[in-house]
Amino acid sequence: MSSTEKLTIKKKELETLLKRFEFLEYGGKGSHKVWGHPQYADIHIVIATHSKEVPQYQIRQIEKSLTKRGIL
Repeated sequence: MSSTEKLTIKKKELETLLKRFEFLEYGGKGSHKVWGHPQYADIHIVIATHSKEVPQYQIRQIEKSLTKRGIL
């Protein structure tokens, strides 16, 4: 993928992907859900429930965090 291409992912698709990587939903506050992994206590992913697509910056942050820990 080139730097000009934008990856779009829907909130439900991200949640499905997180479940496949054994992440658990730990609740949240208001219109946000908090996801974490039982083996990696320092990873907390907050997803807004009021939008259909996940913002680009958040996709990059999640990818960087998972790659750093060898999950991806």
